[in-house]
Amino acid sequence: MEGKSETLFASYERRVEKLEREKLLLNEKLDAHPKPRQRPSQEFEPALLFLKNPMNL
Repeated sequence: MEGKSETLFASYERRVEKLEREKLLLNEKLDAHPKPRQRPSQEFEPALLFLKNPMNL
């Protein structure tokens, strides 16, 4: 039983390391192509509409 849990643990570690590398690559891609900024009126419009009538969610 102990051998199976060690193998399983090693497998999980490899999977976590792979996911962490993928996460780093995706973050680098996002940093390379930042989201274009909207005009301030477009950024605040949803908040202002909510404040105007908070009952409409």
